[in-house]
Formats: sequence, C-alpha cells, structure tokens
Amino acid sequence: MDSVKKSLLFSFSQKYSEILVGFVSTLILARLLTPEEVGIYSVIATITVVAHMVRDFGVSNYIVQERELTDEKVVSAFLVTFFWSYTIGLSLFCFSMPIANFFERSELQSVVLVSSLGFAFIPFGSVSLNLLRKDMQFKKLFFINVSSVVVSSILSITLAYLGFSYMSLAWGSLSGIVTIVVLSSFFRQRVKIAIPRWSVITSVFSFGTKSSYISVISMFVNQLPEILIAKFHGMINVGLYSRANGLIKIFNMGVLQGIFPVLLPHLVNKLKSGSDIKEDFLQTIEFITTLAWPFFLFLSFFSTEFIQFLFGEQWVGASPILNFLCVAAAAAAVYSFNSQVLISKGLINLDVKTQTISQVFSASFLLLGAFWGFKFILMALILSRFFTLSLSFHYCLKALGIKVSELLVVLTKPVVVTGVCFLCIEMLSAAMAVALSGLVYLLACSAVYTLVWLASIYTVRSKLFDIICGLLPFKRL
Repeated sequence: MDSVKKSLLFSFSQKYSEILVGFVSTLILARLLTPEEVGIYSVIATITVVAHMVRDFGVSNYIVQERELTDEKVVSAFLVTFFWSYTIGLSLFCFSMPIANFFERSELQSVVLVSSLGFAFIPFGSVSLNLLRKDMQFKKLFFINVSSVVVSSILSITLAYLGFSYMSLAWGSLSGIVTIVVLSSFFRQRVKIAIPRWSVITSVFSFGTKSSYISVISMFVNQLPEILIAKFHGMINVGLYSRANGLIKIFNMGVLQGIFPVLLPHLVNKLKSGSDIKEDFLQTIEFITTLAWPFFLFLSFFSTEFIQFLFGEQWVGASPILNFLCVAAAAAAVYSFNSQVLISKGLINLDVKTQTISQVFSASFLLLGAFWGFKFILMALILSRFFTLSLSFHYCLKALGIKVSELLVVLTKPVVVTGVCFLCIEMLSAAMAVALSGLVYLLACSAVYTLVWLASIYTVRSKLFDIICGLLPFKRL
C-alpha cells in the first residue's frame, strides 16, 4: 500500500504541475489569440486526439496488464506501435487537403501537416513510457511529462507573441511530443533485441484490436461535439466550447488522470494475488464523486466570473457552455473508472459491448442535436452521459457481484456533501456579493466554500478527509 500511495503522490504531483503550467499558458494565450484562432487549432487537435488513440492500438494497456512481459513481447509491442504510428501519420499527411475542404477552411491544412509529423517520433518513446508506468516509476514519469508541458507552453507562447497565430499551438504541441520521446528514451528500460514470433505479434494485435476499439470509439464520441460545432456552427463557437471544456479538463487532469495511471496496475497486482477489488471499486467511486460533484457545482455557479477573470471579456460567451459541460462532467465522473475495472478483471469483451452500445447511442444523440442547433448539441451531450452512466453500471455491478443498493449507500455521502455545498454557495452569493466584487469576491467565495467542503466530508466520516490530512505537512490533532 505504501508503494501505491507513493505512486499516487508522484502521479498527482505530475498532473498538478502540468495543470499549473498549462493554466498559466492558457491565461497568456487567451490574450494573444482570438476565439476563432483557437477554434481553428482545436478542430485539428480533436481529430489528432482520436488518431492518437488509433495509433496506440491498445499497446499501453497491453504492456501494463500483461503479467509475464518478456523482451519478445516488448519488441512486438514496439512493432505494432511503429506500424500504426506511421500509417496514421501518413494518412493525415495525405488527407490534409480533404480535411480542410470538409470544414471549408484552407488554414486547417497547415495545422494538419504539422500535427502529422508527431506520429513519426511517437514509436520511439511510447513503449518506454508504458514500461515505466508498469513498473510504477512515477518519479521518472513526473520529470518527463512536466518537461514536455513546459517546453510546449514556452514555444506556443513565444510563437503566438511573434504572430504565428493558430500555428503557434501546432508547433508547440509537436515540441512537447519530441521532448517526451527524447526523455523517455533516456530513461528507457534496457530490452534485449529479439525477433518476435508471429504468434506473439498477433496476441498483441488481438488484445489491441479490442482495447483500441474501446478507446477510439469513446474518444471519438467525446470529440464529436467540437467536430459538429465546427461543421455547422463556426470556428468561433468551437473556440468558446474548447475554452469552456478546458476548465472541465482541470478536474480530469488533476484528479482522474492522477489516479488512472496507478489504478490499473494496482488492480491487476491485487487480482494476481487473489484479492477482491469490490471494496476498492466502491471506495474509488465515493472519493471521485465527493470531489467531482462539489467542484462542478462551484464551477457552474461562478462560470461567468471564472471566464471573465481567467480569459477576458472576449471569451465571456463560453460561460453558458460551461454550465452544460459541468452537468455532463458530473455524470461522467461517476462511471469514469468502470472500464479500467473491467479490463483489470480480464473482461475486455464485456467492456467492448458496453462501450459499443453507449457510444453509438451517444453519437446518435449528438448528431440529432447538431441539426437542431448549438444548444441542442450541449443538451444531447448531457443526455448521452446519463445514458452511459446507467448502462455502464448495469454491466459493471453485475460483473463484480455488487448490488444497486450497495452503490446507492456509497453515493449517500457525496450527495450529503454536495447538498451542504449547494446551501453554502446560495448563502455565499447573497451575502458576499453585497460587499465584494471581482477577484476578491471570487477568492473569498472559493476559500469559504473549500472550508465548508472539508467540514462536510469530516462530518460524514469520509475516508477522503483522512487521506487529505495525510498529504498535509502536519498531522491531524
């Protein structure tokens, strides 16, 4: 357990460092680039994110979950990564013009061309990163990933200041990839070169086909709103959506992505020793919802203040979008780890079934919403999240032998905490708005809200309170 706590500490430190650097970078870039310029880059970034999921082809999860990882299997994983990286990279390069024509914006072609270059570097660092993750070497991963964000941010800001417009973001992203490859190669685990048997390569393909299918279809549907907005509602709205979604990602990066890299190897190791993961699953849901629901409640309530202070008046149109995204994110947080749990138990086929049904319905909701209007896309996004929540737990609870009543009991504490926070925020907005304004008002509300949240999780006897106290430099009295 100590190794898990240590890994979580480094993983969270990495994510919070990335958030801090990225946050400062975003504040600066928001004043150097317009919503339309950000929207142009965001459309291609959306496409390349899905392309990266295809490129990974489940190799990341294969390396982490493989219990007997030999040099032959590592080489096979590299070959699969190399094949898909260059296939996807060349495809993007060749289809750069058709992509630009589809969105009727010629500027997109140059962004696609630069983004495609990253796929040429990725194979030489991807496997090394996942080997470090499997060995839970999160101290090294901390240095690699934070360095990448710093380099990417510095170059993006410099180029934006020099007038490179949306291309500054594309070149900055490429520099981050190159940094990861260079540093991960430096820290890489020594692997003996072995000519893999075809049966080993096909085993990687077999696992990767299912795993990558899950990742790709999920990521595609997650990115679909930006593609639909770009096609039917203009680049300015894409930029506003992207900026609002960026605030949602603060929680995903700071909490979910801090736990994801540690959770899967931890669950695999626990199952390998013959232990049950039922308690871990329920405890994780309680922790995540206790963090997520109050966070998104506060962010939604003060959406306008946050947008104005962080990004300036030109981005104030992102405020109503942020309200919709907070509701969707609060629902998604509940089932955020279900896929990881099913994979750890070797139930990847069940995960494939769940993801297929939920994502097909979600995509259908979004496509219908796009024809009705911009706001209907956001409403469809919320509907899709609640549909996925119900379907995911239907299968996951059955697979783990958990009753619905047990899940509801676990969610009781987060509901109480969120309810107390809601009452707090109502009184805060009425009392402090009279005497305070601007940044002082926002900071004062944030401070009081945090104290009320801490008091509420202590009152309901949540173990999360003990974990937070354990991370502080002093012991609880």
